[in-house]
Amino acid sequence: MILGPFIAHHREIDPETFPGFPYTGYCFQVAEGDDLLEIPIYYDEEQYFPGRKEYSDFFLNVEDVPFSFYYSPGYHLKHLGAGETLIRFEPVFIGLCHHFSVNPIESLQLLRDAASSLKINSTPLHREPLLPAKGLLHPRVEQLGFVLNKPYSYERILQIDLNFRIRKLDDGKDLEIRAYQWQVRPTADGKLGKLGKLAFRRPNLEESYHLDDLFLHALMAEGITPKNLLTPAGESALIANYEWTKLARMTNAEAKKERLSLIAKHPELWDDLGSLADLLISHELYSPNTSRSQIIKFLPRQISKARKSY
Repeated sequence: MILGPFIAHHREIDPETFPGFPYTGYCFQVAEGDDLLEIPIYYDEEQYFPGRKEYSDFFLNVEDVPFSFYYSPGYHLKHLGAGETLIRFEPVFIGLCHHFSVNPIESLQLLRDAASSLKINSTPLHREPLLPAKGLLHPRVEQLGFVLNKPYSYERILQIDLNFRIRKLDDGKDLEIRAYQWQVRPTADGKLGKLGKLAFRRPNLEESYHLDDLFLHALMAEGITPKNLLTPAGESALIANYEWTKLARMTNAEAKKERLSLIAKHPELWDDLGSLADLLISHELYSPNTSRSQIIKFLPRQISKARKSY
């Protein structure tokens, strides 16, 4: 089986085949023996952000795809009437890579080829990459084109995004797509904490329509695990961006003890749960994401325990 050029620009198709979805001039092209498979790629003219082009803005005719693929009917399909149905780019791309047993690393390059040919210029990212851009990840991971995003803190969790550089834009900047996302809970002693086994789950491309599974498949094929993904410098850079709070500096046991101690010191508020909840919030003993009403629900049991020590 030969791939290439994977994205071809020579197939002649009536541009009015699907109103509102003009033919891009490109198609997937796969040669297998003497057979040549070509799947035309169409563009959604009424995408949500005019002028922006993401992978999900491109479609293929379901009838042109001769292999099975996994998809979400409510999101990936576009029913145009008269029995005509288009499907978004991602599930077909993953299905093609799985069906033709494309090398995991080669699949990343094919994704880049598609981005360049289709002039993709936008991805759903909202945060800037970490600086420095090098030395944070396993050398092989950086060599492949992965980079860390600035993490996002909430409650006691640090959310980490791993991005993949898919192409250079006209202004010289790298366009990145989120490759994978996972969460860690920094420890009270100021360390990053374990990524855990769930950070990397072995993907089943036969039942996947998420590009992150394709990225994870490639990383695991290169022997990358949660233990060797980050360098010491990478761990330090991530933890340096964590928003430490009073609660985050405590273990669970310490936080429970501190709450009970404060409740025990204010018996005059035991019958005024709202004021008691406000007191706990003012002492930063609950996460900002824990609502006042949730705290009030917890209080009767805590007051019962506090009475015993009062």
